Amino acid sequence: MSFELIFTWICLGALALLALGSLLYARTERSRDRVFLQFWQKAGLPMQSDDIARAIRTRLRARNTAAFVGGLFGLLVSAVVLVIQPSLASPVFIWLVVVPATLISVSALGVAASLRESLFRPPADAPRLARPTIVTLSDYVSPWRLRAAPLLVLLSFVLTIAGILLGLTGTVDLGAFLASPALPVLALASAVLLAGSAASRRVLTHTQPATTELELAWDDAFRAETFRSLLLFQTIIAWLAAGAVSLGILGGWDALRGTTWSIGLGPQIFNWGYLAILLWFSIGNATDRFRRRLWPDLTASPADPAAAS
Repeated sequence: MSFELIFTWICLGALALLALGSLLYARTERSRDRVFLQFWQKAGLPMQSDDIARAIRTRLRARNTAAFVGGLFGLLVSAVVLVIQPSLASPVFIWLVVVPATLISVSALGVAASLRESLFRPPADAPRLARPTIVTLSDYVSPWRLRAAPLLVLLSFVLTIAGILLGLTGTVDLGAFLASPALPVLALASAVLLAGSAASRRVLTHTQPATTELELAWDDAFRAETFRSLLLFQTIIAWLAAGAVSLGILGGWDALRGTTWSIGLGPQIFNWGYLAILLWFSIGNATDRFRRRLWPDLTASPADPAAAS
């Protein structure tokens, strides 16, 4: 058994233990209280009643459970791939197989939970609150975060064309470029972009049972979190595609000249891009844009624990 295969299995095992430990911790009362307060703080909305608090806690518990189960399923799929094709074992395997498999599972279950569960369940004879205006994705997510994944996929296509042209002119080894993960990961990113767009439209048109403005605002908070997570996932996969194509070009260069640029720069491309995207989707108006756009008059009072913390 090669060192790379052993290292990859150790990474998978460590990630699985981390996911299991996180799942067990998420079931404790302390963890649930922390998640509840963090979500309350991000949303910046008043609570006003115990019924609303209970509904939010229930929805958060279902959402987090779906995320952890999705993560474990993604790791299981990655392990099966590694058993079938042990030759794929390498540090890049974590980025180009494990990360996409995990994110796809987490995102799919998260969207399914959003479509299956309603935050509030008013009685059948209760009056439903009608929204005065039509909302769009830009009410929940900033325009540049909406455009990030399509632009990165477009960049990946441009880099792919450049790689093929460089191969035809003999600047890089065309065979090495085509044998790299570039094209499969680009195809995956394109499929994820299309599926994510369809899922976003489905969530956007999903009914929101609510009898008060505050209930509708809290439902919007969960909608915004679903969209943010989905777009974060799409952007990461799109970045992996751009990185995989760049890595394929570097690999083609190395194949002709005997250099090791792809080995040295490859992991750095994925690492720094991944961290930058996570940071970008966590700062500024990434988590409260919906409140500023749709509910500017609803804000948590100083008496709320979330506002005071």
